[in-house]
Amino acid sequence: MNQKVVIVSAVRTPIGSFMGGLSTVSAPKLGAIAIKGALDRIQLDVNLVDEVFMGNV
Repeated sequence: MNQKVVIVSAVRTPIGSFMGGLSTVSAPKLGAIAIKGALDRIQLDVNLVDEVFMGNV
């Protein structure tokens, strides 16, 4: 199957300091917030999204 791959949105999480306000928020929770934010920005039926790729540094 030959399908097109497109980037439709990108967001980032805030940068926190060591033991700062974000220290109690897990990486998966931050990722979920970022993915929801990216999907909220697009004008596309989210049911058409097959996969989401995410990375962190």
